[in-house]
Amino acid sequence: MCGICGEFKFISKSFDNEKLNNLMDSISARGNDSQGRYMDDDVFLGHHRLAIIDTSNKSNQPMQVGKYVIVFNGVIFNYRELRSALIKKGHSFSSSGDTEVIIRSYIEYGSDCVNYLDGVFAFCIYDTEDKKLFLARDRIGIKPLYFLHESGQLYFSSHMKGILKNMVKRKVNPIALNYQFTLHSVVPAPHTIIDNIQKLEPGYTITVHKSGRIDKTRYFNIDEIQLSKYNTNEIYENISSLLAAAIEKRISVADVPVGILLSGGLDSSLITAISKEYKNNLSTYSIGFETINKEEGNEFYYSDLVANDLKTSHEKYSVTSLDLLNSLDDVIMSMSEPMFSQDSSAFYLLAKNVSKSAKVVLSGQGADEVFGGYFWYEKIMREKDLSSIDTLIKYYFDRSYDNYKTIIHSDYVSENYASNDIESRLKQMDPSLSILDKSFPPRALHVYY
Repeated sequence: MCGICGEFKFISKSFDNEKLNNLMDSISARGNDSQGRYMDDDVFLGHHRLAIIDTSNKSNQPMQVGKYVIVFNGVIFNYRELRSALIKKGHSFSSSGDTEVIIRSYIEYGSDCVNYLDGVFAFCIYDTEDKKLFLARDRIGIKPLYFLHESGQLYFSSHMKGILKNMVKRKVNPIALNYQFTLHSVVPAPHTIIDNIQKLEPGYTITVHKSGRIDKTRYFNIDEIQLSKYNTNEIYENISSLLAAAIEKRISVADVPVGILLSGGLDSSLITAISKEYKNNLSTYSIGFETINKEEGNEFYYSDLVANDLKTSHEKYSVTSLDLLNSLDDVIMSMSEPMFSQDSSAFYLLAKNVSKSAKVVLSGQGADEVFGGYFWYEKIMREKDLSSIDTLIKYYFDRSYDNYKTIIHSDYVSENYASNDIESRLKQMDPSLSILDKSFPPRALHVYY
């Protein structure tokens, strides 16, 4: 995890050092191995690095190749293959990491470079001669990228806090607020809780010109993926193949050790077992809490079973209720957007402890969403009497719109944005498919030349 930020001026004025420091401070927790700045009369680019691939100074950022300067957060899993292909095309490299692969891919393929990248990423490339920025975000939106276009400049950052401090006017976005209190605090891009600050949508790029014009391009659309009719055995085989491939490339790409957050549950245990096939020496980490009213507060029993069976180097952290309370302010300040999740403090404390010995970890986060693990999925599938949108309102939404209007000030209530948006999406779906049918076929994102 690294942090990127920048400012692009559309009018002639001096940079405000306090505002630039706001941007840099907001991303400082995302990487402390090195930090760097690039500045000319029109552009400021900033970077905080957590060195994972090519940990030498040669891959420090901002990185300049010819007339192009890049700041990048993420990882490109197929960077070695891309590097070899670019060398065959005549490129020579001064570093061995993935950052230079991105910038040289841009030199070779232009804005189409994103189609060659298998990874999770948010990056900005500045053309020092043509005076334009190219910003890109990965297909699923794993890496954050916020931007604000106001008052003669564009700000961008991995964290919203620095941009927020630099805003001239601050106002809550009523659209985002409705999503926030309806969909488990999920606010889909391009919206954020602050009006005018946007998230670049997953699978999109933008090109920002000196005139202030912004050209947005969608390079990936999950709805365009062709679905195959698999039988049950083929589904099992494909899931197994995709999961193994996803874990293998994450284990093998890093130049530093990769650990695993092991709760002892199905998801993290499966990830640990598969990882063991690719790396013998694994470090795993678990967190536990106090027992309250005879309810066990930790899952150490289960994580110990897995760690002992797979012979991992296992560390356990015990957290008290006071620890959780004392961390609350830091947890809130670390959030780029508001979160309602009750486990935010726990995850923060686990990450804080783990970061003392590991830079990279795998976890089972997201598995319940992909594989229907939450209790409401079964209720949704069993419901036969209600319409699709009414079924989601009953079993998935946090609250009804009528309830929402009783807890939010009337100044911020104008429309049921979340419900209307989802109902519109449901109408566009093939009625024979569920949202879980949008799966990637094996090797779907591999690059061919």
